[in-house]
Amino acid sequence: MTPGRGPGLAYVALTRPYTVLPLALLAYGIGVATQGPSARVVLDAAALAFALGGAFAYNDLRDQACDRVNRPARPLVSGRVSGRDVRRLVALSFGASLALAVATASPATVGFVLALALSALLYSDAIKGITGLKNVFVGAWCGLLPWGASLEGVRPSTMLPAVVLVALFATQKELVADVYDREGDAAAGVRTIPVLAGPRVGLALVAALAALLGVVAFSIDPTPPLEGIALAARAVAVLDVAAALCVLAFPTRRAVRAYLELQKAILIGGCLGLFLALAR
Repeated sequence: MTPGRGPGLAYVALTRPYTVLPLALLAYGIGVATQGPSARVVLDAAALAFALGGAFAYNDLRDQACDRVNRPARPLVSGRVSGRDVRRLVALSFGASLALAVATASPATVGFVLALALSALLYSDAIKGITGLKNVFVGAWCGLLPWGASLEGVRPSTMLPAVVLVALFATQKELVADVYDREGDAAAGVRTIPVLAGPRVGLALVAALAALLGVVAFSIDPTPPLEGIALAARAVAVLDVAAALCVLAFPTRRAVRAYLELQKAILIGGCLGLFLALAR
């Protein structure tokens, strides 16, 4: 075990709290905006957080070959936790998520967290190996997740613009990650778009998705409770297109990493910003 880096912190790292918490908080904020503050909205958001944390931990369990090359400091491949520890954490996370969902007495919430857990298993065991589909699959779930605490208080037409915007951005972000992880994915036999077609083709698709994000952002007029999302989406789209073109012109590994970190900051900052605006 690495000195000074105990198993407690390793368990936390497995669940990717820097991604889980902002998404769960945004789900809570949307739930408050559509249904009002209630204990059920809290339970809904907590159920989503546990399900998503379990999904990330399971992905680490199934992604060891790639992580040994791309992310050797990850808790499992670095030896801070064992495969048995991770499997136990996954079971506890999914179990806690289902228990919280049942406590809401909402069939929609129970169905949503069950679908999320099953999708996580399907993604890590099968979909991740299908070129292109993995990116779209993750993007679609990222678009849907923030609405998991408001399933019975919002119409599909209200949530659709925001779902499309977030899904496009997350799909693009996953493709940038594939460009960055190309060497490890190739070594592990994972057939991503950058592995098959090269990093420049991958980055060209990233730029095309950024442009599509801009088209959608400038053409929609979302209805409440996210009426402010259009302006934010337009600002993100302009920044995203500019960054994508810069990286496409200078596709160094350092530039790709910086672009990926920028996208993470946008996703996390956007979730927290919308949460603060909605849950007041």
